[in-house]
Amino acid sequence: MMDEAGVTAGLTPPWCRADGLPEVPADEPFGYMQGGRLKPCSAEKLHEVVSSSQVATVTFVWTPETEGLEPAAWVPSLAGPVRRCQRQELTVGLLNGLCLVGFGWMSWGIGSLGQGDAAGWLAGVFVLVGLIALGQAVWSWKRPADATPSEDGLLRFRFAAWLTARPNRYTLALMVCAFAPSLVAVFAGLEEAVDAAGLVRAEVAGGEWWRLLTYGSLHGGAMHGVMNAAVLFAVGGLVEALLGWKRLVAVYVGGVVVGGLATWWWPVSDLPTVGASAGVLSLVGALLVVGVRWRAWLPRRFAWSWVAVVVLTGGVGAVLPGMIDNVAHGGGLMAGLVMGWVLTPRDAARGPREPAWPVGLIALTCLLAQVGAAVWVLWRVLLR
Repeated sequence: MMDEAGVTAGLTPPWCRADGLPEVPADEPFGYMQGGRLKPCSAEKLHEVVSSSQVATVTFVWTPETEGLEPAAWVPSLAGPVRRCQRQELTVGLLNGLCLVGFGWMSWGIGSLGQGDAAGWLAGVFVLVGLIALGQAVWSWKRPADATPSEDGLLRFRFAAWLTARPNRYTLALMVCAFAPSLVAVFAGLEEAVDAAGLVRAEVAGGEWWRLLTYGSLHGGAMHGVMNAAVLFAVGGLVEALLGWKRLVAVYVGGVVVGGLATWWWPVSDLPTVGASAGVLSLVGALLVVGVRWRAWLPRRFAWSWVAVVVLTGGVGAVLPGMIDNVAHGGGLMAGLVMGWVLTPRDAARGPREPAWPVGLIALTCLLAQVGAAVWVLWRVLLR
């Protein structure tokens, strides 16, 4: 039986349940929750934590004023320090965002004077990171401290607390597969590595189909690899928590392959394609589906936040069309939307559970293929 919002009676995801948060120690009057763990402390220590940069990682606190765990901004004695700390972080975020965007435009000017593609890559990275920092700062300014207790605010805090306690070991494994060969290639010879295992269209047409997977384990430089690894860590960890490791691996590897097929079929340039971005955008597409299908259980604007990621990525791709393979990005995104629609349960309570065995078999095959691709890239790079 389902209500109008699509919530199945009797089935509730763990972050929505009233008993989803742990009981606070009866003999400890003060403390906070950080990284999914309860940390008892003194009243002075609690004020020190919520007045420092650590407040961003503190999901809940408890004091004699509360009946259990509550957001720090909702506790009257802590609301002032929390707001002051968040105002300071807002100022720093705005300044950092403006500096990064300005530095990016300076790098763009250097690139336009003929200083090479490296300056263009640097410009794209700094502008992207700067725009993200500005967006986060503006969002914090619109909703400075979540100081007003509300049902949606409590849901967001519970969701954040649940996420911090979830393991992400398979996301870390994918990061290693995507970044370790790139790091070796930077020192062993990047151009030779790309020729050996990147998506070189003529070689794919000649029968080397394995390049449709191995190109995701190479990047155009250390900065490119670090940026993709960081985004994969954030996005992949969320998919692993919500949908489980099997769906994570299937969606990521499927996105890499479909993105490779798309750019091989509709090439935007004669240059080889490298990078894990197609797989990352495939995960973003799956999260878009999750946000729409589970909208009754998730914080408001969850889906819109991933729409913003897609728009921002597309905007950067439009500004740097010769350096970013928009076709691969689009192919990965479409693969994620399709696979997310097929693999995402309609009931959020069943999301983190293990899927049926065919999905598990596909995921295991994809995981072995991804590990094999990384090892193959390393072997090809070191052999040359």
